[in-house]
Amino acid sequence: MLLIGFYVLGIGLLAAVVGLNVVMLYGHAPLFDLLMGAPFTAAAFFLVGRAFHASLMLRGREMTGVAVLESEQPALWSAVREAAAAAGTAPPEFLWIDSRFNASVFEQTRWLGLRSGPRNLVIGAPMLIALSPTKLDAVLAHEFGHFANRDTRLLPVIMRGRSGLAGALHTASFFTTTSVNNGRWLIHLQMLIVRLIRGYAVRFLTVTQKISRAQEYAADRISAELCGRDTAACVIAEIPAYHAAYRYFRDRFADAATGLGLVPQPEALFAGFGRMLDEPRWQGVVESERRSPSAQTPTPFDSHPPIPDRVSALRALPDDGRIQDTSQARAVDLFDGAQALLATVARREAHFVDHRPVDWDTLVDAVARAHIRKDARPLVDAMHLIKEAPPALADFFDHVEAGQMEAVLYCLLTPTQAGYTRANPSVALEIGANALAPALRAWITVELAELGLVRWKHSWSKVAIRDPEDAPEGIGEALDALLNTQPSQAAPAAAALREILKNAGVPG
Repeated sequence: MLLIGFYVLGIGLLAAVVGLNVVMLYGHAPLFDLLMGAPFTAAAFFLVGRAFHASLMLRGREMTGVAVLESEQPALWSAVREAAAAAGTAPPEFLWIDSRFNASVFEQTRWLGLRSGPRNLVIGAPMLIALSPTKLDAVLAHEFGHFANRDTRLLPVIMRGRSGLAGALHTASFFTTTSVNNGRWLIHLQMLIVRLIRGYAVRFLTVTQKISRAQEYAADRISAELCGRDTAACVIAEIPAYHAAYRYFRDRFADAATGLGLVPQPEALFAGFGRMLDEPRWQGVVESERRSPSAQTPTPFDSHPPIPDRVSALRALPDDGRIQDTSQARAVDLFDGAQALLATVARREAHFVDHRPVDWDTLVDAVARAHIRKDARPLVDAMHLIKEAPPALADFFDHVEAGQMEAVLYCLLTPTQAGYTRANPSVALEIGANALAPALRAWITVELAELGLVRWKHSWSKVAIRDPEDAPEGIGEALDALLNTQPSQAAPAAAALREILKNAGVPG
């Protein structure tokens, strides 16, 4: 009724605007009044039309994963059907595997969600890696639980209503920040429409939030009925930790070299996530969340109750005599030809199409080299400014040995630092020396890497390990001696470091 009321409100607003325009026709200056009111009329029709369009124009969800047929994966489909039966609802017509850490059941609905369409189940490959078969069953039972009771048949309507009102609020926010120069009364009338839409949206979202949260608790209970109270609570507590682990994996490993045109080999992508989860660090994070779930920062009108509240609600259920699942097996073990399927899912990711797949060591080495070059950039740019041409490392040593190290240090200052320290040269030199140390170390490392004397190996615990761990003998001590010498007396230390680098094969 609230959703229907929103459309009644919108139609009423449009009728009022049309009526206002009719009244203007009978004023002293109808043409002038209509021209003055045109922006308000257009804004009203646009605001209401935008909200109606977002609610009525249902679009099918674009699937980016891999469709899995029952003939291809009978064991997985059997688990899916069992979870649907436990929830007392129909199994999906289609099953998809994609690369997100998520699982969801949805229908391609029509007529504001009142008419259901094909049911789809999407399972994220990372979830298959992180969860055991029993825990995956618990997740599936929860997702099917949203369709378990007759009252949840209105869930598609509720979701579409929330989307429509969110679109209306977005449009309204635009008009609150847009300058209107056609009169103060127009601004007040526009703000009146915005306040009406916002007030109605808050009311609708508040009511539907209670419904959505009640459904989450009900779905959790269905999950507990299938897999046991303690296992269901364990899964809910662990999911945020696994989700954070997957974000870390994508940021620091899988997607770290996309800017360089590199991606991991498809066969290694999700297997790598499993290897990372085997590290004691992440096992400790998951265990900590399992024992004491972290309180998530709530967002306004969040449809999910806080994780600790959901876990507490499940723990409060009567003991069903089933122990918590502690299996180290992975749900992906249910698959026939799991590695081939997961590799196909990886290839469906957009950036796998135009990037070169490489092994983890090659990927990490490329990323580490890019970071080192970035660290060396301040000194390279300073030498470029001094030389007025692209510099080599030898140019730095030439200037220091010529007694011009202070000039290099001044060039390392930002304009703000240079202006602030103009009256205090000693402070300026100290700031420049602090900038020189990491940049010079990085530039030397770049040169050693170009010669193949330094490279980086992949590590699931440390991301990257330099191989060999130490630079050629004597370089570290000579570099420290140069950095710890007064700029005016740095020539001998620079010559000594240059000689060591020459002996290692660095040009110059």
